[in-house]
Amino acid sequence: MQVNFILLLIVSIFIAIFAIQNGDTVTIDLFFFQGEMSQALVILASVGLGALVTVALSTFGKIKRLRNIKALNKQIKGLTEENTTLSTKNENLEKENTDLQQLNSDLKSELSSSEEKIKELSKRPGPQTEVHKEENSAPVEEEEQTD
Repeated sequence: MQVNFILLLIVSIFIAIFAIQNGDTVTIDLFFFQGEMSQALVILASVGLGALVTVALSTFGKIKRLRNIKALNKQIKGLTEENTTLSTKNENLEKENTDLQQLNSDLKSELSSSEEKIKELSKRPGPQTEVHKEENSAPVEEEEQTD
C-alpha cells in the first residue's frame, strides 16, 4: 500500500513539473467547444480525468469482487454446516455399525451353541424317540383292521 502511494506521488510530481514547463496557451477543439487554455491546465485536467475513470472502473471491479467474496463466504458457511451434519451422521452410523457387528457376533455364537445343543439332543435316545415310533405304528394297525 505504501509502495503504491510513493509511486503515485513520484508520478504526480513528474506530471506537475511537465505541466509547469509547458505552460503555453493552446487552442482546444472539443465537439462544439472551442477555446484557448494553458497547456498546463489541459495536461492536469487530462491526468485528473484519467485518474477519475481509473478509480471508477476499479471501484466497480472491487464491488463485483466483494459480492463474489460474500457469496463464496455464504457458500463456505453452508458447506461447513453440511460437513458438520454429515460428520455427526457418519459418527452415528459408525457407532450403529459397531453395535450391529457386536450383535451379529453374539447371534452367531448363540446360533452355534444352539446347533451344538440340538446335535447333542438328537444323538441321545430318549422317551421322545419311542413315542414317535408308537405314534407312527398306530395308524398302520388301524388301516389293517379296516381292510
